[in-house]
Amino acid sequence: ICLSALAMDGYSSLAGEQPYANAYWSAHISPLNESALGNLLVNFLDAGSPSFDRWVRTHYGKGNVQGVLHWAAWLNLRSHVERILRDPRNILSTGVSTVVRMRDVDERTPLHDAAQAGHVEVARILLEHGAIVTDCDKGGDNPLHWAAYNGHTEVARTLLEHRSSDTSDTVALRCAGRGARGWTPLHNAAVGG
Repeated sequence: ICLSALAMDGYSSLAGEQPYANAYWSAHISPLNESALGNLLVNFLDAGSPSFDRWVRTHYGKGNVQGVLHWAAWLNLRSHVERILRDPRNILSTGVSTVVRMRDVDERTPLHDAAQAGHVEVARILLEHGAIVTDCDKGGDNPLHWAAYNGHTEVARTLLEHRSSDTSDTVALRCAGRGARGWTPLHNAAVGG
């Protein structure tokens, strides 16, 4: 019902549900019901979706501050992450995804979201499509910092084991990377995870 209410323009029997839907739609979506939601979810979590753009403006009070790939990664919607990454509108002529490194207002990438939420398979998919482990957010933290802080050891392992095409990016450098507070991922793990 939440996605149906968000898809309406305010002139339907579900118009009264929009405030609830605006606040709680993401709490009703998980990998368990991803396929059952079918086209409702596909149409909502799509680049340029009027429903998603309207929800972002209503929820955040401004334009698209966080893209559909960020939300799909945060919610662990693997098939939607893959669909978004394969969408020809999101691929350069070189075959590289344009959205895998898209940043939100806090300079976080979808990989930050997957790492913070502990979604190892989504993190792997993003890495396979060019996400960068060492990308830092506004606070200077990379996805490894977030995985460590939240105690997501499988995601941290995946981030450490990922082979980068950048030969200067080593596991030692990833472990020694310091965020804005001067903390390494080990500090984050001690404090949070």
